Amino acid sequence: MSLARSPLIALIFVVMTGCGSLSAPPKDTFYRLDLGLPVPQGESADAKDVIYLPPFWASGLHSERALVFAHADGTSLEQQVYHFWIDSPRIMLQHALADHLRSVAGARVVLEPATPAAYTLRGRIRRFERTNSGGSDYAQVDLNIALYGSNGSVPEFERNYKSSIPVGGHSIAAGVAALNEGTKQIFTVFTGDLRHYLGQ
Repeated sequence: MSLARSPLIALIFVVMTGCGSLSAPPKDTFYRLDLGLPVPQGESADAKDVIYLPPFWASGLHSERALVFAHADGTSLEQQVYHFWIDSPRIMLQHALADHLRSVAGARVVLEPATPAAYTLRGRIRRFERTNSGGSDYAQVDLNIALYGSNGSVPEFERNYKSSIPVGGHSIAAGVAALNEGTKQIFTVFTGDLRHYLGQ
């Protein structure tokens, strides 16, 4: 072997050795929206009526599965790399609210429009993210929920619901737990409002 070829062989060996030592990229992690089931409180005044609950409406980042972080400037957001919900928040919130209404109020909630319904509930995701404010992290949930009659295009009942829950730690899982708690608080308040409205 000539001396001229020795540096070239050495360089190839170094490159191949370096490529072999590269660490594997982080694995994707997936999270559930888990609110648990609250204690039943009896049927609502109109529990015999069917409520149709389609997926929540959302645009942009809030319709995607990646977790969202909002910066302290109040305008810029980013997706958390490698961290995803198991489904779109639109679908998770639909199922979570249906389970909540069934458990708390004994409501007859359907997720498909095949059954004639007396009411339609439509939810919109305005915020569903972790944010930093004043050096502390919070889980921000902001939902608009409206109740429509069977023949109406104008809501009979509509309100915005907001929660801001401190995140108890720096981990992604801690932020997810706070989003779960904030969503649960909103659903509890909304269910009380809905029962009151339907009982009038």
